[in-house]
Amino acid sequence: MTQNLTTKIQKLFSEVSLKVRCVFIPMFCMAVSALTAATKDNLLDNPGLEEPSGGQKVENWELVQTQGRLVQCSVDEETCHSGRRAVVLEAAEAVAGNYGEWRPSSLPRLEAGKTYRFAVWTKGSHLEGRPPYLEVYSFDKDGEPRLIAQAQTKLGDFDWKRIVCNFNVPKDSDRIRLGAGLSGGTGKVWFDDFWLGDAQGDQGPVDFGEKLTTKKF
Repeated sequence: MTQNLTTKIQKLFSEVSLKVRCVFIPMFCMAVSALTAATKDNLLDNPGLEEPSGGQKVENWELVQTQGRLVQCSVDEETCHSGRRAVVLEAAEAVAGNYGEWRPSSLPRLEAGKTYRFAVWTKGSHLEGRPPYLEVYSFDKDGEPRLIAQAQTKLGDFDWKRIVCNFNVPKDSDRIRLGAGLSGGTGKVWFDDFWLGDAQGDQGPVDFGEKLTTKKF
């Protein structure tokens, strides 16, 4: 009797194990496939900020601050959207013209006339004044900058949301500059998991910013 009971229990666990494998293995494969596709389509190097460059620096990302450094910039290894790291901007005082901004230090050559999307996951705490933003600048051959796209988050407190900034590369563009920053506002904002690619190919959510831009230069 004991042997029969043991056999029934082993058969039951075998059936349950088989069902679990049938459900979760395809889900796991789909998740890996989606992640691989997202990584392949992302034109940025180190978009998840997982590769440090010593101290409060991040590989392929540069930090730009106005003199006085009223906007504090850091790397957070506890609060992040995914992985182990996120970058942070924080200001206790709003001063006009004062800003802190994280920018990718290198970009591939973007195709003129094509519409791209610059996106990032962001989290806000006690934000007042001007909201955190994404900005895209185009520089002509003489080095003259022009703001071609901008998107902002909301104020106050919010958990991880995705902000997108769509832009069309001008025909006279010599290079593009991307930035995620805090200027003229107070509070704390986190950025993690940046994305740059074909605007039509992005499958991520749009919590802040336009779903698709039609503005051309």
